Amino acid sequence: MAGLLGAMGCGGNVANDVALRGGTYDTGGATSSSGGSASIARAVDAGQDADATNSDCDYCCSLYGSAACATHIQMQADVRIVNMLLVIDKSASMNDKPTPASTQSRWDIIKAALNSTLTLPEVLDNINFGLELFPYDLAGIDPNTANPTLACQLPTGGSAIEREIAGGAANLRDILDVLSQQTPGGYSPTAKALNEAYNYYTIGAGKDLKGSKWVLLATSGASDCNAALNCEAGDCIPNHESNCPQGDWIVNCCANAGFLCSDADAVVFAISKLASAGIKTFVVGVPIWSVEVEYLNHYAQAGLAPNPTGSNGESYYSVSPSQTLPELVAALLPLTTKLVRTCDIPLTTALPIDTNSIRVAKDCVLIPEATSNSSSQMDAGQADGWLIDYSQNPPHLRLVGNYCLNITTQGAMNLDILWGCNFSG
Repeated sequence: MAGLLGAMGCGGNVANDVALRGGTYDTGGATSSSGGSASIARAVDAGQDADATNSDCDYCCSLYGSAACATHIQMQADVRIVNMLLVIDKSASMNDKPTPASTQSRWDIIKAALNSTLTLPEVLDNINFGLELFPYDLAGIDPNTANPTLACQLPTGGSAIEREIAGGAANLRDILDVLSQQTPGGYSPTAKALNEAYNYYTIGAGKDLKGSKWVLLATSGASDCNAALNCEAGDCIPNHESNCPQGDWIVNCCANAGFLCSDADAVVFAISKLASAGIKTFVVGVPIWSVEVEYLNHYAQAGLAPNPTGSNGESYYSVSPSQTLPELVAALLPLTTKLVRTCDIPLTTALPIDTNSIRVAKDCVLIPEATSNSSSQMDAGQADGWLIDYSQNPPHLRLVGNYCLNITTQGAMNLDILWGCNFSG
């Protein structure tokens, strides 16, 4: 993902202004002014400009023709490097169908949802992915095994990461191919998997990755494999999932089998530890039992990246056979790009400006001058477009009306302001 956004320019003495991709992680956009030689845009807070020099146009050139302009300010979105480790539950519970009428298992649903979501261009082009599976053994895990040593297998250290984090379509295709070849089986060592993710990011091969670090946990919600636990039926996973033989002779399937007890507290602790290291966790789930919903919500809240629009108040990202993950896509995109959202841009001169010599464009779409008698006031009434506010020194160019509403709510990849232009030729 790292690299240049691309050189922008057209003819004459136009500068090739570029912005470093992933160079800044906490600004509202990058601002550049064109000059006679190539330069690298410095990332600043949206609304602040850089030193101005003479130039032609150097972006959306067809909008300005061959006009010579004295000054150009361009505000650019700040594109960041994002690294995401997929931590995927492939326990036997993923073979279950969400409802008796379902034609797909939870595993099939998760695979389809990840495939359709992660391959979207706006996701694939901007996020680097890696893969960890749990439980996992290279030789495979017998789906019918009840031996906890086999059913809870998970490599440690670097071997825990099935695919290192990398960018590009080929890497993601490799990850999705690995998923397609898996057969769910075993129990759910979720906490152990998350601890290995923490080690990968903090002391392992992922320690020196540039950019932000994230985990995407896809799971049924239940977690076990902690042999040190001793619990009653209320905290026993088979009891919760109605997989415990019922009868007077047994009331607790976890008696003498602590590895079947819920290990949800350890999962929350592991996710919180990741968060304390600046590594937030998105949680994707296909729950069947109400207790799984409860677990998933706790995980998502601890991960500090909860679903803000869960249809039923869920904190996790729910996926069903008829729905992929649009809410997750909406949450991922702001991680990769901080858009320009300002309506107020300081200019570089205090002199009166001939508004006929100005052109303003949002993502190559021209914005008209506002027709208002209130150009010196902060309130432009019902006007739409741009105006020069001389109440400030130096004056500011301000977007008003629907154009301001549009850029503040939707954002822009680029906002271009040219002035001192001769459009008569």
